[in-house]
Amino acid sequence: MIIGITAEWNPFHLGHAYMVEHLKREYPDARLLAVMSGPFVQRGEPALFDKWARASWAVQAGVDAVLELPGTAALQSADRFAESAVLHLHTLHCTHIAFGTESATVQELQEAARWAASDEYLSVLHSFLKQRLPYGQAMTATMRSRFPKLAEKLMLPNNLLGFRYASAIIRHKLPIQIIAIPRKTEGTVSATAIREQLLSGHFMEYLPDFVQQDVKCLLASRHYTDYKRYEEACLLRSRFLPLKALSDSGLFSEGLEHRWFSCMKSGNYENALLKIKNRRYPYRRLKRIGAALLLSQGQGPSPYASMHQPAFLRLLAMKKGAGCLLKDPRIPIIVSEARAERTLSPDIRTALLQECLAEDIFSFCQEEEGFRQAGMNYYHSPVIL
Repeated sequence: MIIGITAEWNPFHLGHAYMVEHLKREYPDARLLAVMSGPFVQRGEPALFDKWARASWAVQAGVDAVLELPGTAALQSADRFAESAVLHLHTLHCTHIAFGTESATVQELQEAARWAASDEYLSVLHSFLKQRLPYGQAMTATMRSRFPKLAEKLMLPNNLLGFRYASAIIRHKLPIQIIAIPRKTEGTVSATAIREQLLSGHFMEYLPDFVQQDVKCLLASRHYTDYKRYEEACLLRSRFLPLKALSDSGLFSEGLEHRWFSCMKSGNYENALLKIKNRRYPYRRLKRIGAALLLSQGQGPSPYASMHQPAFLRLLAMKKGAGCLLKDPRIPIIVSEARAERTLSPDIRTALLQECLAEDIFSFCQEEEGFRQAGMNYYHSPVIL
């Protein structure tokens, strides 16, 4: 039994530790593998701390190995993110995928996912989309027409993500079962609040003790992301792109690139996004577009404009003796960047260069100048604990 986990661990907090403990208690003979977003996370910005630190925290908590989900998968809409994560876990021979939910059960998620794969569901969904409803609202209305109570549950973020995992498994006919773990909500706070407060030296109590010690060192050495620096890089990149490059990126529809081109003349990146935001392009989606434009460096179409099939995974951290879990993967596992670039196919080498660029931009946006060195994918080996 190999249980797969999709994560960002930005940072690894007590809620994450509870999930790992739950799985180890309920399935003591299972092995735990995770695919984790690397320098950039799905909300469309760099992670607070580097990927090797975040992965090592998970291994210290009990995960056997953590591999990096490529940025072209991490910076996708939630449904594409979930689908790509499931496909990557399948390449690692995972028999199960585990995730937290606020209230939905495995049976409810599977029932909803089976209906979502039907022609009837698509017909009802298209009828709502023709009314020019945003996709999320159209999906909720479609689900409410068949499962009124469950539709309300699927408005909660973790329930919805679990539904997307179940849908991806059914769509691709994968031999993977799902494990839904009720999230502990009493006395917890969001990861967003933890990140914001950590920079002020607060909310340490929401982190496991071993993470607290590392985070104190990272904060003291200023080894964390300077989001103001990142936003200025995004604003500058967008200002340098002509309108045609925005159109050719494949990241816009409905002529939104014209509004983007105009609003990025603003002196503040966040204010520019707020001017562009509308019902069909919410703030988080715009942040992903801004990140994709920065990381694409003017390529058209952007490699982030569509979802790619799994081609490789990078090992970030692993328990000693867990290497047997990675001996027969369906795709290459990157352990040495230099070796991979010498031995793998040209397509994979091109994708690896894109991943290195993302890591370099992450480094560029570190608070302390001493941590802005490029080429960390070459210099940093997987953490073995």
